[in-house]
Amino acid sequence: MHEEYGPIIRINPNEVHCNDIKFVDEIYATSSRRRNKPLHSVRGSIHSESEFDTTDHDLHKIRLELPKRLHNIQNEIDAGIIRDQPTVFEYLLQLNPDEKKHLNLLDEAAILTNAGAGTTTWTLAVITYHVLSKPDILSRLTKELNQVVDDPLVLPSFSTLESLPYLQGVVQEGLRLSYGAAGRSPRVPTDEDLLYRGEWKKGTVQYVIPRGYAIGMSSYLTHHDESVFPDSHSFIPERWLDSQNRKVLDRIAALTLRVFPQMQLFETTEEDVVCDYDLLAPMPKDGSKGVRVIGKTV
Repeated sequence: MHEEYGPIIRINPNEVHCNDIKFVDEIYATSSRRRNKPLHSVRGSIHSESEFDTTDHDLHKIRLELPKRLHNIQNEIDAGIIRDQPTVFEYLLQLNPDEKKHLNLLDEAAILTNAGAGTTTWTLAVITYHVLSKPDILSRLTKELNQVVDDPLVLPSFSTLESLPYLQGVVQEGLRLSYGAAGRSPRVPTDEDLLYRGEWKKGTVQYVIPRGYAIGMSSYLTHHDESVFPDSHSFIPERWLDSQNRKVLDRIAALTLRVFPQMQLFETTEEDVVCDYDLLAPMPKDGSKGVRVIGKTV
């Protein structure tokens, strides 16, 4: 539809869809620029009281503080010391009294565990398949990692891993082809109209999205924008080597180092890691058994 009608299309009476990566900062604005989530985008969710599915901008901002608190607490844990840790519910109990609803506590815990684990698992599966199925990528990645690894059982520091350009490219490309949430994620600007200016079919187009009207984007379409990512369906880490301001996700980088050299693919094809449809999260074809590997002894 975007190819036929342009970068902004109307997909229902109350929502338009944008397919221009340059407009992302306007749709998903931060700070004091208010953005609600439309109610229809979270209806049917089993976690309706969680931060992720909160529709009101101000309430969402309050609930968003919880993951930040957990992150700060995690940073204070001493490395190498094993001790009992409080559960997520103990931190949830620190919320304001009106936020301590039974359903809210359950939903926040579920989002923190299920959603976080699901996106990370899928990203690692996509990276694992492409690295193991492409000998040139595996060879180049292994060669780069060998420069900083003396003992395969001892990981380098995260700062060292972040300094490896090809590893960064592999991780970034894996993140691009795993999409996060593949479905569209609309926002409603409540206090301002949004002005879009762009190009389409060698001409200039301009639209005004009125306040109170939903507009969203889809990571799947954005990540396959051929003007930004040529040959977008191919796994090409080299496309990131000249990019600026890249940041590797520490956990993924560490798992990449530990796992890949000791595995080989088992009855897995590219169809098992290609997004066939989405249930908000990207899903492979029906009947796929996912990425399967055979482990090797170190």
